[in-house]
Amino acid sequence: MAGARRLADEVRAGLGSDPKEGLTKVANQDSSPLAKKWMGKPVGQHVREFGAIFGTICFTVCAFKLYRGSNNAAQVWGGVGAAFAVLGYFFPRALLPVWRGWMKLAHYLSIVMTFVILAAAWTIGFVPMAYLLKVLRIKAMDLSYKANVTSYWETRDPKYDDFKRLELQY
Repeated sequence: MAGARRLADEVRAGLGSDPKEGLTKVANQDSSPLAKKWMGKPVGQHVREFGAIFGTICFTVCAFKLYRGSNNAAQVWGGVGAAFAVLGYFFPRALLPVWRGWMKLAHYLSIVMTFVILAAAWTIGFVPMAYLLKVLRIKAMDLSYKANVTSYWETRDPKYDDFKRLELQY
């Protein structure tokens, strides 16, 4: 198993069997932070998309402010939208720290929202269902203990073993 572990270390580190070869590989790689891959795409592409999305959002708010008659606020939102769009497309390295901060915020928001969504699903969906089943005295599973049984396997009706039924979705 030692060989398998060594192979795993080589794959993880991106090094070959020759340590000097691995160091030259690492030294020859593009050291630009925008060239690194993140979630399957280069970071530069993520930053450009971030600039385009936030520019679009700011331009939308600008249009809404213009519609409502607030010209000063519309100018600010339009300027911020133009800044996001120009920085994201032409100077993504300048927008990189903002994108990193946004992704850190998004990570923490995902943790909080996962908890909130699961807690809501549990309290809105599962708890009332459990109370309803308890009130109606419906047992969804057989939880009884039988001491003289060798297996708790339940036999099915053979008509459910027909594979043609798998083609019937509903």
